[in-house]
Amino acid sequence: MAKCFNMEVIYSGNTRKVDFEKETGAGLDVFKNEPHIRSEFFELDNVVLSPHIGTAEEDTRDKMGILAAKNIIEVLEGREALTKVN
Repeated sequence: MAKCFNMEVIYSGNTRKVDFEKETGAGLDVFKNEPHIRSEFFELDNVVLSPHIGTAEEDTRDKMGILAAKNIIEVLEGREALTKVN
């Protein structure tokens, strides 16, 4: 078995420790400090890594584009953006 380690995984806003050596398997697509993924992940046989594709659906992407346009209009008209980014 590959070298395993403990780390925190967030489930619906709740953080819990996961021991990947004891888990059957995991599929992960969101990583802290993307695109710099911890090298230990690549050594795990029971973990599948995927690009962050959670929004890769036409309707969702359309809504994201509309929201971006609304944010631009708000800022250009002197108001705060609807959804600020740090």
